[in-house]
Amino acid sequence: MQVWAPLMLADAMEAIDGQSVNNAIALVAAAIALCSVGVAIFVYWRTEQRERRIEKSSAYLELEVNSSEAFRYQAQHATVMERLRRWERPDVVPLPESEAWETTLNYYFQCLNLFEVCANFRRNKIIQPQVFASWVAWFFDLLKDWYFRSIWDSELRSNYTHDVRNIFDLGTDIFREHPEPEVREREFYKAVAYLMGGCPTIANWLDEIADAPVWPPQDRGPLNVLRRVEYAPRRFTAPETPTEAVPMVLDLRWNGEGDAARAAAFAGDIISRGTAYISHGEIQTGLSPDGKVWVPDLADLYADDFSDLVDRDLLVARDAQASIVAVAVLAWEDSKRRKFAVLEDMVVDPERRSGGIGAQVVDAVAARVAAQDVEWLFLESGLRNRRAHAFFERNGFHEISHVFGRRIEPRPRSGPGH
Repeated sequence: MQVWAPLMLADAMEAIDGQSVNNAIALVAAAIALCSVGVAIFVYWRTEQRERRIEKSSAYLELEVNSSEAFRYQAQHATVMERLRRWERPDVVPLPESEAWETTLNYYFQCLNLFEVCANFRRNKIIQPQVFASWVAWFFDLLKDWYFRSIWDSELRSNYTHDVRNIFDLGTDIFREHPEPEVREREFYKAVAYLMGGCPTIANWLDEIADAPVWPPQDRGPLNVLRRVEYAPRRFTAPETPTEAVPMVLDLRWNGEGDAARAAAFAGDIISRGTAYISHGEIQTGLSPDGKVWVPDLADLYADDFSDLVDRDLLVARDAQASIVAVAVLAWEDSKRRKFAVLEDMVVDPERRSGGIGAQVVDAVAARVAAQDVEWLFLESGLRNRRAHAFFERNGFHEISHVFGRRIEPRPRSGPGH
């Protein structure tokens, strides 16, 4: 028994050593498998994060592109919308359903649609608080319009989700309750911050943008490596107030001797440069065959019209050099029930526009009409002549009706003597 004991012990030790090795190998394999799973999960997570960042960037980029379209629309129609985009309602406003009202309403819908997407992006953390806070300035800008505030409840509110409704419900209330502009703005940012989950970035946005980096930085020796960017209140630079242009001094003359031919040449040359001036009156008087183009002999026809001033007055405006800068034709109509005046034509030198000439001409025409105890002055304007529409609205005219026309082709005649 003593001889075999060492052999049995050796066999047992060998068995134990083999099992340990196998266990160790299994443990290493499990660790490798576990690491592989961990690496796979990490790679998946990183890929998901990258794709989410790309998705968020693409979504916000699309939002920015659409906001640029809204800004472009605003710039293109600024003149038309001007009376409706003031802080207070002016004495004279465009009538409902006019181009100004419809254009401004369309702009509001564009903005609110973008605001709805932006608020949704913030709720889902697609955009950062700082980005959303920069949009709140646009929200506030819209609330400055008297027209927006007046139609929010009746025309706009029901079209939008609760975030947009809540923001502009509180916004209109704040504008009504706080007359001080600075207090109003701060209260609005606090209200939006509250609605968006108590976001401190939005609440403190006005203070944050009031600071600017200090340059050059103070030298602190070795501590410069550890120093953060320092900020200080930014010095406010007031915008330069543009000097108001002095209106040109005009020589305004009614029915001057020899003016008809020169005025006709002036008007014919300028009007023939485009077709936006054409309205139904030009079709009725044979100056345009179809409302789309002018007749070839336009200048001759104007010369003929201006030379016949029965029941009409011709106003010619000249500058200091005696050059014609504007022309107007005023017609008088006397029906059974009412006498009224019609501004048949008004032409201003394109290179002199936006200098007050047109306003002086309209004032002179209105004064002449008032001197005759006539209550109403009418005019017509081509459908696409939007700059002229905005000008006339700024000078007291408003849209009353739309004129429709139908071109009737004559029936062919047949038979003897037709």
